[in-house]
Order: sequence, then structure tokens, then C-alpha cells
Amino acid sequence: MMHKIKSRLLPILQFATIVLIAAPAGYGTADIGDVKVIGPEEIVFDWTTDRCDMLDIPDLPARAFRDADGKVQLIATHHTNRRMIGDTLDSVKRDCNIIMNSHKDTDPSKFNYSEWLSAVYTLDGNTIYTLVHNEYQGHKAGKWHAQDDFFDCSSHRLRSTQGHNSWYYQEWNGVRYRDMRFSSQNNQWRGSRKLCSIGPVWARPHEYEAARKWVSPITGTVTITGKAYDRNPKCGDGVIVKILKGRKELWSKNISNGDGKGYDFNLEVSVKKGEAIYFRVNQKDNPNCDATYFNPTITVNPCRCPSGDYFKCWYNAITFAKSTDRGHTYSHPEAPGHLVACVPYQYEADTGPWGIFSGSNIIYNSKDGYYYAMLHLENRFLQDRGTGVMRTKTLDDPKSWRAWDGNDFNVHFINPYTEPNTDPAKHICQPVSRDQTSKMRVRSLTFNTYFNKFILVGTGGKWDTENKKLVHGFYYSLSDDLIHWTPKKLIMQATVYSRRTSPGDGFLSYPSLIDPNDTSRNFEVTGRRPYLYYTRRHPNTRQHQGRDRDLVRVPIEFYKSEEEKNSSSPSRKISTKMMSVGKTGRGKGFFGDLQ
Repeated sequence: MMHKIKSRLLPILQFATIVLIAAPAGYGTADIGDVKVIGPEEIVFDWTTDRCDMLDIPDLPARAFRDADGKVQLIATHHTNRRMIGDTLDSVKRDCNIIMNSHKDTDPSKFNYSEWLSAVYTLDGNTIYTLVHNEYQGHKAGKWHAQDDFFDCSSHRLRSTQGHNSWYYQEWNGVRYRDMRFSSQNNQWRGSRKLCSIGPVWARPHEYEAARKWVSPITGTVTITGKAYDRNPKCGDGVIVKILKGRKELWSKNISNGDGKGYDFNLEVSVKKGEAIYFRVNQKDNPNCDATYFNPTITVNPCRCPSGDYFKCWYNAITFAKSTDRGHTYSHPEAPGHLVACVPYQYEADTGPWGIFSGSNIIYNSKDGYYYAMLHLENRFLQDRGTGVMRTKTLDDPKSWRAWDGNDFNVHFINPYTEPNTDPAKHICQPVSRDQTSKMRVRSLTFNTYFNKFILVGTGGKWDTENKKLVHGFYYSLSDDLIHWTPKKLIMQATVYSRRTSPGDGFLSYPSLIDPNDTSRNFEVTGRRPYLYYTRRHPNTRQHQGRDRDLVRVPIEFYKSEEEKNSSSPSRKISTKMMSVGKTGRGKGFFGDLQ
């Protein structure tokens, strides 16, 4: 049975009237129009009932297209990418099959760490091109922790796959290593002998040694730290613990039974990609009570993020991926050959967040034959913050995109790692209509047939001179040419995410316009009464840690003027102000993995 979109009527909205700032030449207040919400909020994806795992969350704006089978696919995903699919926008439901996984490459020069499908476009419904929001997360990259990598926070279960995040679980019989098997009954890896096993922080030998193995994904220097001690002092005669690189012993200790203090280790080791580091525990005469704490952490030198702060070590770019099977799976050229857009500067720890971030979906302009996408730009040296725009005639070529330089589309993006000596000034995107779209985080771009203009939607704030306060919410702006935009206009007031948002609060994010009446394959056209899709992030609980996010939508209606809106027939007023309590049982906490 298809997923039914559910309606939820919320408390009364306080609609805000904002005094408009001066418009650029050629635009007056009449060009801006007006808008109001005309119906109840409908739940498209309910995290509580529809999720495939704990981290299955709508973490970017909703994008839709029609595939070659006539199905509608809706993508609003996390960096483990999934889709919703159905006969219509009203009937899409979650497909738990993963359409693309993030590669988690710890080398920032590869632009291949965490990947979100952010802007899909198809010409025939068989081949789907997509821009990818690509985050290098320095606070996570280049660090491997045995306990953390053993536990799968997305499912609240232990990892059951060999090789996840470079870790393997084996036994050593004195001649060769053999893989253990995962026991879901015991939530541990088990060897061929009864007691030989490995858990999140411990290992236990029995005739054969228990061996936790890390295979280096990099060439460089790593620091190996941790502690080893006896976990079961009740019996037994102790163990011997070792750290080896290949067959070369790096560190070894004899741990006596009952030694709960044990030994610390701190080793600096040079490694080549593919080399293995082993953490082995061997019994003495008595195999009983030999469970031994042995919980290593491996960190790349130099440290990729000394502060450990997500935002400070956030380096962003846009990359490319493609599906050739109607959206069932996506892949990309070998990294960094999939790079589309980045700033001409290499990653530096504790200086972020900065880079070029995903903005809008892709639309086609029949007047000039180009495909366009809007970008979000953050400050870095010569690069200013604001809204950028880029275009291409060749969706299949990630190097073909050109960005606006203030005069024309002349900005050719470079890879700062392969072209380090290039003058960065020649590769800087210039923001468009800075005064009109300032503090607006762009999320959606369509051509609106009611206004006969392009319409841009995003989150932001605007100063209300009458009430002397900053009004946050979802805004829109109009343009004839994608360069000159009207002053942004409030769609609806809402608590939106910022770094100042209280950790316990909920908020709204990731707005996009999609019109079910649009017959185009990519839903790139909207009319007078489209739907506004967005993510509602519910207040935290200790258990959910901010993951409880629903994809919702509300119908809206545009007007040519405020007078026309005020004279229209009354419509039901819906709250778009953040509820103090959404679903039941909300508490406090914080989950910060957000764009």
C-alpha cells in the first residue's frame, strides 16, 4: 500500500508584514508580489514510522523527478542516500535501499568524504545527473576509534560487517589470519574456538590469538594510542598483548591476572596505504577469564582538526554523480575527477566553515540552452559570502560548469590541490544581488508561471523596522535573468536553524517549492499554488539526539500584490511558528550534523 500523506493542523500563525528595503533598478514593490499559506501541514516522511535507520533523516531540500517508468522519485536525504518513490507526489514512500553511500575518504584533496545527492536532473528518466553536496568533516576524518567504529549509531546495534571504517576482526593461529564471524546472538565477533572473540573494547583469546586489524586507507604517519588491562580478575593467569605492523612487532606487554591498571601505549608509526596494524591478545596456559580491555585509537598526523569542532573543520565543495538505472543507484568518476565547484584554497583545520555549498536544484533555461543552479558561498580570503549562480550545457561533464564573475559566466573552477599555483582571483564566484538576497540561504529554484519569473526560495532573516526585530523564516525572491533579484519577501515566519539556535529547540529548515501540477520531468516549473516542502526538526530527546526530523509540506498561494492577497477569500491560518511541543516526549540534547 502506498504511503499516505498525513495532515496535521497546527496552532494559529502570527503572519508578519515586513517593510521592504529599496529594490534595484528595474524592480519595484509591485514586482515582488505576495504569498500566504492556504492549507494544513502534511507529513510526507515521518521519521518515527518511516525511517530505515536512526540516521535516515531529511537533511537537504526535497527534489523530485519522473523516471522512465512514470514513477515520481523524491529525494531529501542524509549522506547515506535513499529515495522516496510512488505514482504521484501524494503517494511517495520511503525505499530503504541505499542509492549511494558516502565514500568517507579521509584525504581532503579527493573531495570524497560525506556526500548528499542535492540536485537531480534527468532528460529521459533513465539517466539521472546530480550535483552532490560534499562535506569534508575534519573532526571525523583521519581518526579511527575501535569502540566508536564497532558501534553503529544509525541502528543502535553493533557493526556486523568486516572492513567497516578500515577495521577487521580475525584470529591468528600461528600461521595465518582468518576472519571471525559476527554473532548477532552475542553481539560480538566469534572465532573458531569456543572462547575466542572480540567485542567493542575487549578481545579474548582461546588457543588462537584474538586479532583486531586496521588497514590503513592512507600513506603517511599515524599516532596509535590507548590502554590495555585485565577485565576479569576473578580467575585465569593473564595474557600477552601485542601491536604489530604486518609481522613487525611495535609494542608488547605481559598483563598479569587481576592487573586492572594495565599499560598505556602511544606510538607514532609510518604507514602505506593498504598496510595492516594488528592488535593481538594471546593466552598463557589457562584460557579462562582472559577478556582483555584493548581499545586503540588511530589518528592521522598532523591532526586534521585539533579543536574537534564540526563547524571549524568543515570544508565544502560541489561534486557530480550519475545514475544509469533510473535512479536505483548512483556513482561518480574516480575522485577527484568528479569535482564540480570549490573555492581555490586548500583545506585548513579550524578555519571553517567555508567553501561552496549546495544551493538550489537544477533548472533548464530554454532561452539560452543552459542548465542553471544557484550556490551558497561562504567567506574565505577573496571569496565573499552570498548567493552564486553557475551554468552548463553539458550535464555529464563535471568540469563544464561556469560561474558568474560579476560580468559574465567566466569563472572556471579549479582543484586547488592539482593546480596550487593558479591565481585564485581568477576563480572566485561573485555573489548576485547581495543587497536583495543578503542573509538568505538559497535552497530552491523554479520558473514561476504566475509571476513569469524565476523564483528563489531559502531560509533567512530580515529586519522589521516597525517592530524593531529580525524576522526569521522562509523567504522568496524573483528574477528575470537569475542575476538581478527582487528584495526577499517573507513566505512564513519560523524558527530556523543557526549556530545560535538553542540545543533543546526544534526548528524548520530546507525549504523548496514543488508543484504537483507541473508536467515537466524535473518539477522545475511552479504556478500560483505550489507546495512548500521543508524539514521540521523536533525538539531533542536524549534517545534521538536531534534526529527526529519529518519532511512536511504546506500549500501556498501567490498574489500579484498585498492588496490582492488581503481581498482574497479567507483561508485557514496554519501555524508555521515552531511548536513548543511537537510529538510527545521531547526533551533536550543536541545533534549538530547539519548543512
